[in-house]
Amino acid sequence: NYGPGGSIGAFFDLNGYNSFSSNLSFRGHGDTRNELVTSTFIDPVAGLDQSYTRRSVSSSLRGGFDWTTDYRRTFKQPERELIFALQFSGNQNSNKNSLEQLSAETALRRDERNNNSGLNLETTLQLDYVHPISPSVKMETGVKGVVRKIDSDFSSEFWDFDLQQYFTNDQRTDIFYYDQDVISGYLSFTTKLGKNYGLVTGARYERTFIGGDFENQSNSFSNNYDNILPSIIVSRNFSNFRSLKLSYTQRIQRPGLRFVNPFVNFNDPRNISYGNPQLLPELTDQVELSYNANIKGISTNTAVFYRRTTDIIESLLNIDEAGESETT
Repeated sequence: NYGPGGSIGAFFDLNGYNSFSSNLSFRGHGDTRNELVTSTFIDPVAGLDQSYTRRSVSSSLRGGFDWTTDYRRTFKQPERELIFALQFSGNQNSNKNSLEQLSAETALRRDERNNNSGLNLETTLQLDYVHPISPSVKMETGVKGVVRKIDSDFSSEFWDFDLQQYFTNDQRTDIFYYDQDVISGYLSFTTKLGKNYGLVTGARYERTFIGGDFENQSNSFSNNYDNILPSIIVSRNFSNFRSLKLSYTQRIQRPGLRFVNPFVNFNDPRNISYGNPQLLPELTDQVELSYNANIKGISTNTAVFYRRTTDIIESLLNIDEAGESETT
């Protein structure tokens, strides 16, 4: 396997209050695998006693880039600033797999090829503004938009030993289009309560638009949902750089491409896996109590937390009567 990568960045200060920065990074990864398995499959209940040899050859090639550009505007008033951020990201991958299974039993012979190429493009726009209302109160607000488009082109072929040629497996050949757009806004206030106490309260609203479609199937779907994600932090400062903090936050974790891609991995015909494009995001509520101290120049942090996650994204395994498993 191999994995090149690199980055280049630049920044420009127009004057004392206006600055620009930009960074471009790229990455790649490729690998090739060649496996030879001699297997015996025994199921006394079903009366199965099978032996076969399977050779699997797979290769993958992935590449991606991230380009970020930020504009920062500061003011004469301390801690007041405006930031505009733009990001373009892209990832492309190609996977090729072939499988040949030999056995004395004709029913166990297999010769299959399946390929999958994917493209993931993402655009992010973000605007953040920080404004000190008074010496003890600071407001932070912002908006953000994310547009993500994912294409997955997958195909599968099998060898017909009678006709001595490859045929397309229509059930596992298609192009999957997946869109995920998110618009959000947040507002928070940081308040100093006297010399030793601090309070941060805020909330973020998110609206998610999800849509999926197949090139050759009438199996399109869409799902839109709203989330309001609150947060609150109470802190207490002590002498000698010690502090105590109690916080509550709610977070959202959306499924990634690997979890929603319906491409079927057939490297092992008895153990196949594929994604679920209709997954919902995970929601996590967390309460945390932390204590910070500086003891003779050594900074320490101790924390306890309670976390509860709903709509957990997890793998499900199903085994059919033939002893073949499907994981999704």
